[in-house]
Amino acid sequence: MRSSFLTTLAPAERWTGQGVVVGSIFGPSPAATRWAVDAVGSAFGETNDSPTLTGEVVARAFAGTGRLGGAVGGGAGGTTHAASSNLLYQVLGDGWWSAGDERLSISAALTSTHAAFTDSSRFALTLRPVSYTDLAAGWQHERGGLSFGASGGVRGQGSMFDGADSWGSVEATAWIAPRAAIVASAGRTLADVVRGVPSARYLTVAVRISNRPHLTLVSRPRELAGPQLTIESGGASVRSIEIRVATAVRVELMADFTDWTPVELQREGNVWRIDRAIPSGLHRVAIRINGGEWTAPVNLPRINDDLGGVVGLVSVP
Repeated sequence: MRSSFLTTLAPAERWTGQGVVVGSIFGPSPAATRWAVDAVGSAFGETNDSPTLTGEVVARAFAGTGRLGGAVGGGAGGTTHAASSNLLYQVLGDGWWSAGDERLSISAALTSTHAAFTDSSRFALTLRPVSYTDLAAGWQHERGGLSFGASGGVRGQGSMFDGADSWGSVEATAWIAPRAAIVASAGRTLADVVRGVPSARYLTVAVRISNRPHLTLVSRPRELAGPQLTIESGGASVRSIEIRVATAVRVELMADFTDWTPVELQREGNVWRIDRAIPSGLHRVAIRINGGEWTAPVNLPRINDDLGGVVGLVSVP
């Protein structure tokens, strides 16, 4: 579940407010091909006008791994403003590629409906479909408790470059606590003729709260019960991976440095070991004990992966 809410004082002492709530359900992990269903609800309102409400459901199919992959999907929803309402449809696709601390992504979406907001801010039905195409790309760098990102895109009405407009944003995040971060961002958004949201330029500083721990600017080790993972230098780029678990007959590991292919560790008492070539940087890793669920080692911060699972973050010097 994710949510975002914003209230703004516009010129002429007019107030606007908007909010978005997103819920996602993912298929079993890990798998080469997976599915997901997203539900989105949004609201936008301004002084002396009725609010605009939208609801959408989108189904997607994923292929690949956290290092390289893509997704395609489609969905439908509706828009309501005052006494008018209408259906809208979407087709979308996206892809991603990760290497070390860097992550690149691309996306495309086509939206079509028979109702839109006009230049006079009135919601009107149209005889011909109102459609627009979005193309976007993004970059994110994440290392320890700091991350930086930039994204941008172009939107075309009707044919792709018929009255095209562009948007862009930059963001910096500093995790000051395992579940709290300071986020600074700036950019430009596009007007959304389907939802009635105007174009805007913004500069924000915010506090982000997460229900899962993250590496911080000064990470501290934790002593917890359960499987724990450590990585030691073994010469050149070869590292010795150790997983400590009290009782186990089989221990497996997969990570971005294994291309998310499971590998089995060798037992030495209560320690399971394997040597791998691992580059320096922040890596994502998951382990499985006795063929059970894939999960993160208890001594590592946990995050959601791109396909709905949970992985641990480990920093390799």
